[in-house]
Amino acid sequence: NGGTQKTVGVVNMETGTTTTGVASLTPYNDNALEPALGPLMLAMRVALSALSDGTNEYAVRLGCTDSGNGDATDGVYFEYLRTASVNWRICAAGGGTRTKTSSATAVTTDFDWLMVVTNAAWTSVDFFYRGLTQSLWTHLGNIADANIPVAGELFTAGQMQINKSAGTTNRILSADRVSCRYMFKR
Repeated sequence: NGGTQKTVGVVNMETGTTTTGVASLTPYNDNALEPALGPLMLAMRVALSALSDGTNEYAVRLGCTDSGNGDATDGVYFEYLRTASVNWRICAAGGGTRTKTSSATAVTTDFDWLMVVTNAAWTSVDFFYRGLTQSLWTHLGNIADANIPVAGELFTAGQMQINKSAGTTNRILSADRVSCRYMFKR
């Protein structure tokens, strides 16, 4: 998708042609951050080669998680799992208990921005989306207190993964920008 949208510096994560192909990228230190250290803002620009369907099924998770292969035990992230929703889902996981809410914004194959913003106490997380042709961010929702990670529950900022569960066609998750700001408490 990157070539058709005139973007540079694209990293492709490819599932390959096996029915259980997995690809992930961890741009920052693996499971080195924790919520007790301060507020976080993470923005990612990503695209999918094709949407998931009944023949080639896959899940995508993007954000702050402790897993590069599967769902998070601890984290705040976006999820695309077509069997649950064709829209982006906003998610929080703390100690293996998850809150997942479907937004009203459909997943596309365009390069779109996704952003996660926490408050300083990590009691509230806001999720935002900006599509290819949008100039302003759309607020997708908020998760407050329920299942947000707490001190000691470590995660990686900028974790990206695509996990196939059916089909033999290669599926690609592309990323061309990741920005993370973590304001450490003094």
